[in-house]
Amino acid sequence: MEEMSVRRFVLASQSPRRRQILTISGYEFDILPSQISEIPDENLNLTSQIRQLASDKAEACLKMGKFAEGQGILVLASDTVVVFGGQILGKPKDEKEARSYLRRLSGQTHDVITAVSLRDVDTGRAAEDHAISKVKFRELSDEQIENYIASGDPFDKAGGYGIQSALARNFVETFDGDYDTIVGLPMKTVEKAMGTLGVSALKRNSAISENLQNVRRKIKDARSRSRRFSISSSESHDVELVAVSKTKPLEDVFDAVCAGQKNFGENYIQEALGKIDELNSILELAASLNPRHAETWARASDIKWHFIGTLQSKKVKSVVGRFSLIHSVDRVSLVEEIQKRASEKNLIQSCLLQINIGDEATKSGVSSGAFSELFEAARACSHVRLCGVMALPPLSEDESLSRRRFQEVRLIFESARASLPKEKQADFCHLSMGTTSDFELAIEEGSTIVRVGTALFGARA
Repeated sequence: MEEMSVRRFVLASQSPRRRQILTISGYEFDILPSQISEIPDENLNLTSQIRQLASDKAEACLKMGKFAEGQGILVLASDTVVVFGGQILGKPKDEKEARSYLRRLSGQTHDVITAVSLRDVDTGRAAEDHAISKVKFRELSDEQIENYIASGDPFDKAGGYGIQSALARNFVETFDGDYDTIVGLPMKTVEKAMGTLGVSALKRNSAISENLQNVRRKIKDARSRSRRFSISSSESHDVELVAVSKTKPLEDVFDAVCAGQKNFGENYIQEALGKIDELNSILELAASLNPRHAETWARASDIKWHFIGTLQSKKVKSVVGRFSLIHSVDRVSLVEEIQKRASEKNLIQSCLLQINIGDEATKSGVSSGAFSELFEAARACSHVRLCGVMALPPLSEDESLSRRRFQEVRLIFESARASLPKEKQADFCHLSMGTTSDFELAIEEGSTIVRVGTALFGARA
């Protein structure tokens, strides 16, 4: 049998749902959204109209991309419409139209038709197809409709609803057909069209799962070598691996979650908040698309996000309550701001106090001499949970020097912990030291949290 040529998808859409479906399906892809009028040709029948819209998107993407033969590009475009009573219900232009659509669909069955169009740049060949799913709505109350419209969700979705939305999911009584057709990208139809063209698409060759296994094995081995691991003679803690996912795409985080990773570290607030929200969305969608992802979605509540970057006081409001642990508390004014924002939100924020053990000008952290003042300020705060100490000692090729730096941090940590009442010592149990370059040595010297990025995800681009 002749081997299929492998292509790389270029997705001609800015739809987050389509991007998520491709991610869940394991494909490599780039995104180049195309803009068309989306006014169907009424001289065509319904399915032909929808296929024409998808085809127009693919053509627009080809023109924008100016792709050259030999690049191995496969342009993928898609268009989704809701059809009820022989009429296409597109994206509502305003609240009045959204309300009209939802009232018409209430208690009724409608069709969701999604067309796909593929363009193989190397051969110039095209393939088009479509899939249909039938959806039965429950009777909707006026309150349900108004609440959904108020959420803003209907306005970028055909028929005025998205089945993946937590609110709109409850509208659906039953459906017949593939879930991804309703969401907006039927992968069986896409893969059938690829077969027609005699091509396949590049899959992610992720080494993340294997890398995680290697790092976890090294953590276990380092822990077994450590004479300092026990926090006290009667306590011992596992080493937490924080996967440093800053600047890494959502696809990498998704692969890591599927491989069982639960803790992720981010430096940049806006990037992190977007990633947190989209990961929750993609995990929920994955569970709906494929039963094998149901267990992963069930574990989603176990995922913990760590803020490990320098934190400006003006950004504290965005961080408190969204991250399970802040690693980089390095000044009294920052402690006071965290206390203020956590109090406003009626929660207790877990934090680590960062020490600049090498007094490096390029790194944040309180000096060893000023640590006591920061520690006393933090322990006095009712909405700050003191969980330990974090440090990023200077990297050195001299192992004995690195080891001494880790020991210095550990001694500060142990002294601070001993000064706490017994009931507070249980919380103050984490010593966060060690990155890809030195996490094994850090564990040997008592680290209970290591932050590893490069060894898991590869070097930053």
